[in-house]
Amino acid sequence: MIRCRNHTGLLFLCLLALCAGCGKKDRAGEAAGERSGEKAGAEEDVSAKALPVPEGPKIDGQCFDVKLDRFGDVTFASYAPDPQLPMGDAVFGLEKDGVLIYQFPPVMEGNRRPQQNFLGIQEIGFPDYDGDGRKDVAVLTEYETLTNPEAQDTVLEIRLYRSCPEEEDFVLDTDRMDVLNRNQWNHTLEEAMDHMGEAGQRLLLNYLTDLAEDGA
Repeated sequence: MIRCRNHTGLLFLCLLALCAGCGKKDRAGEAAGERSGEKAGAEEDVSAKALPVPEGPKIDGQCFDVKLDRFGDVTFASYAPDPQLPMGDAVFGLEKDGVLIYQFPPVMEGNRRPQQNFLGIQEIGFPDYDGDGRKDVAVLTEYETLTNPEAQDTVLEIRLYRSCPEEEDFVLDTDRMDVLNRNQWNHTLEEAMDHMGEAGQRLLLNYLTDLAEDGA
C-alpha cells in the first residue's frame, strides 16, 4: 500500500527520475564512455585529443558519418573484438578527421562476454528515442552462446547509448535495454523503437512498486 499524501508530486518525481537519470552510475557498464580533452567536440587540435585505437579491426559496412550534439560531424566507428581477448566484445567510438576522440562504454566489465562469442552487428541507428531533442545511439548485435556449442544457439541484443548533456557524454541505458532484451523486443531496431514506450511504462511501474514497498 502506498502511503503518500501527494500523489501528483510522487508521479512527477517518478517521471523525473526515469527521464533524467543521466547521472546514475551504480551499475557496471553504465558509466559514461571515455572521451579525450574537456570537450570532445572541439575543432581545434584534434590530434592532441586522440585516444588509443582499439586492437580489433574496423567492421566493414558498420561505420557511419553522423552529426551528434556536442561532437559535431563525426564518424561512428565499429571495431571487431580484440583478437587477444578471449570472449571479447565489439568496441564503438567516434572519430573526427580520422582520430578517435570518444569511446562508448562497454556492456560488461572488461568488455568481455562470458560464455558468448561475438558474431556481428545487425543494425546501427541514431534515433532520439527518449524525445529530448538529441540523437541517441542504438546498436543491434548478435552472439553465439557457448554453454551448449552443439545447439549453435544465437542471441540478439539491443544496446542503447543515451545522450546525456549533464555528463557531456553518452551513458549506457541499461534499464531500457534490460526490458527490451528480456522481452525479446530486439529482432530489429524498428521493433525495439516500437516498444520503447511500453518499456518506459514498465520501468515506471517498477519504480512505483519499489516506492510502495519502501513506504510500507
